[in-house]
Amino acid sequence: MPPRFTIDDWQQQQQLADFDRLIVELRRWVDELPPWEPFDRARALWKRVEPRLGDLQVNLDRVLVVGVVGGTGVGKSTLLNALVGQRICEAGEVRRPTTVHPVVLHHPSVDPSFLQLDSSQTELHALAIPLLENMILVDCPDPDTQASDTVRPHNQAATGQDDSAATGQHNRDLLRRVLPLCDVLIHVGTAQKYKTEAVSAELLAHAPGRQAVFVQTHATTDADIRADWQQHLEAQGFEVPIVFRVDSEATLQAAERNTPPTGEFAELVDLLRTETAQRGRQRIRRASALDLIQWYLQNVHSECESKYPQIEELSAAIATQRAQLFNQVRGRLEDQLRDNRQMWRQRLLRQATQRWGWGPFAAFVRLTLSAGSLWPMLAMWRSRTLPGMMVAGGMAAGKAAFDQVRESLAGSAWLAADLGFSEADLIQAQSVLAGQAQRAGLDTRELLARPAAVPAALDTLARQLHERVERGIEKAVDLRARSRSGAFFHFLLELLFAILPALLLGRLAYNFFYEHNWQNKPIYGIEFLIQAILWIVVWGLLLRGLLSARLQRGLRRDISKMVDALGTEQTLGPIFADLASRCDSISREVDGIERLEHQAKKLSSEVLGENGTWQLGRLRGV
Repeated sequence: MPPRFTIDDWQQQQQLADFDRLIVELRRWVDELPPWEPFDRARALWKRVEPRLGDLQVNLDRVLVVGVVGGTGVGKSTLLNALVGQRICEAGEVRRPTTVHPVVLHHPSVDPSFLQLDSSQTELHALAIPLLENMILVDCPDPDTQASDTVRPHNQAATGQDDSAATGQHNRDLLRRVLPLCDVLIHVGTAQKYKTEAVSAELLAHAPGRQAVFVQTHATTDADIRADWQQHLEAQGFEVPIVFRVDSEATLQAAERNTPPTGEFAELVDLLRTETAQRGRQRIRRASALDLIQWYLQNVHSECESKYPQIEELSAAIATQRAQLFNQVRGRLEDQLRDNRQMWRQRLLRQATQRWGWGPFAAFVRLTLSAGSLWPMLAMWRSRTLPGMMVAGGMAAGKAAFDQVRESLAGSAWLAADLGFSEADLIQAQSVLAGQAQRAGLDTRELLARPAAVPAALDTLARQLHERVERGIEKAVDLRARSRSGAFFHFLLELLFAILPALLLGRLAYNFFYEHNWQNKPIYGIEFLIQAILWIVVWGLLLRGLLSARLQRGLRRDISKMVDALGTEQTLGPIFADLASRCDSISREVDGIERLEHQAKKLSSEVLGENGTWQLGRLRGV
């Protein structure tokens, strides 16, 4: 019958699923990091951290490797002997440094080959004791070997070397190959040697992602230094729930008399036995993985915080430079739009007549827009002959076509001719931002236009700005024509325009039917017709002026609103856009660190529990 799936099993599987999601999200975050010095180091550090996390994910059920670390003469080997109840490792009374190569204690049922240690430099001992069923104990080499304490390792004895420094380096090299294999570190110290710099350096280097147990030995002969030691460890960034104070030699002698351990040594053995059981070792590995993630994120966050103020300064500098350029463009743009009132007037009148669609006055306005000025009409009046009138009419048509072409070209030519700032202004702004970007740790070669590319960038900006302005003008013209030249106003202008032609037509009819036929007066000649047309034109121009004034009322305000509506981003377009986008992406990813830290901390609290029963030490500070 298969074992029942309990609530604890379900919670454990849920925590594993949450942990897997955290790893996936962390990998995605690292892959999406933009180029930046702190992020470049974060990617390099991740390449070292990721294999360790993968190993912790895969090998949840593998026996724990517990390494015993400490300085020379602190009683590491004696503590290890006391844990297994046998004198296996050579203690300090025999020689110093005691441990010049690793001593591995394992259960016969456990294959230690996964450690991949050099058999010529490692002692292996298979001991059939219950404590080793769930762990492998490793007596690690001493990292603080002194010249007076030196003995030659066997690899130096063959060559006749006897160099103290070489021996110390040899021990440290062996230690650095062993510590990465450990899941739990037992840090051993005495009243005389608990702040050894060499030991502390190696412990800090390998503590991330590993749990730790702190043990003071020589309890019967040394003073109790646990409070000071705990304070020292916490200052280094460790979380220290408990420091055990034991006498390993007394416990070993009692074991040789078949007497079980008592006191704090019994508590130490119980802690190791409980935490290295199947559920305990899975919990330890998950906690170690989360500690490693938090340590990684804290390091990255600290690195980013040291450079992020420069990114904020760069963002502010970009905003300042863009605002300066925008103000120049804005001023120039407003001036040119106001200077081209004729273009506005013609567009407004044309849009209004297109909306009307019919009527004598609408036709007159279209005609005057095509004719452009009164000089062809005056030429017609001065010529007094039909050929002269035809020539003047042709000139008027040609001028109307020219004015229409000129209006179509004005919108594209004047913007491209002068943006309000020069190439030198842009290059100077880029040089200011380049210096800021270098201080912030950014490579600007791909983020800022090269001086040779500045003219092309300005042409692109002018073209894009012209397109936006054209759209703004069309929108403003359509809105004004729709709101200020409605059907009623159109009817009123058509009625007013028709009054003068009606009066003139009535005067011609009176002259022909009454004065000529009844009073024998002469019929009005061509001069009267020309004068009538001239006065109709003048009357129409007055009405057109009224329409134009109504359409252009408040135009200056609308121009300012249109320019303001463009905004800095729309006006400047690609200028500094890549650099600003890089700063924004860096800000988003820095915020992502805090989010990942929160997730890891929440998951770690679920794994460790909130009741304070976790008795293993951990490196929490950076």
